[in-house]
Amino acid sequence: MHDIAHTKYRAIIVAFIVLFVAILILAVWPDVRRTESEIEKENATVLAKVMYQCSDGKSVYAVYVEGAVKLELSDLRARTLPQTVAGSGARYATLNGDFVFWSKGDTAFIQENNILTFTDCIRS
Repeated sequence: MHDIAHTKYRAIIVAFIVLFVAILILAVWPDVRRTESEIEKENATVLAKVMYQCSDGKSVYAVYVEGAVKLELSDLRARTLPQTVAGSGARYATLNGDFVFWSKGDTAFIQENNILTFTDCIRS
């Protein structure tokens, strides 16, 4: 009987520890669901400003801030994107993933609705 009660209490303690760790992780994990307007309102520190020259005479001006990138495209559009999970390089995307900016080293590209629209972009 003593072993059953001991095992029960141990399971309860382990469950509370797991719950506490999960809450702690969620509290400190960066919120990648921020919208463009939320990022714009933040006073984020500028990490880098980069001009990319792309194929077809296109260009992308990227201002990297903590957890996001602000883009100015040669077709006069501007986007601010939160950073998302990437296996390699840095990936920034809208919440629904219809607009994605990837950068790695001195290169970058933009994908819109699964179509590459700014390609072979090289840091100038």
